[in-house]
Amino acid sequence: MALGGETPQLPEALAYGKGWLNGGDRFELEKPVRAGDRLTVRTRLADVYEKQGSTGSLLFLVWEHEYRDAAGEVVARLRGTRIRR
Repeated sequence: MALGGETPQLPEALAYGKGWLNGGDRFELEKPVRAGDRLTVRTRLADVYEKQGSTGSLLFLVWEHEYRDAAGEVVARLRGTRIRR
């Protein structure tokens, strides 16, 4: 099984810097998922903050992805941080 969170494109973030870094991901499996299961995912921007790095300002975007099965039950969550520099 492969569940990945596609990070939505935000024009404001793209204008902020020149490149992306992966700040880490945390995946939580709530219940088993089998081949053939149909899942839906809801993605939301959970947090945005700025920090000073050694090369200048860094913009942190924290995304949360929630996966649900056909019955509407949460089967997995993915929380990922992307950094714009």
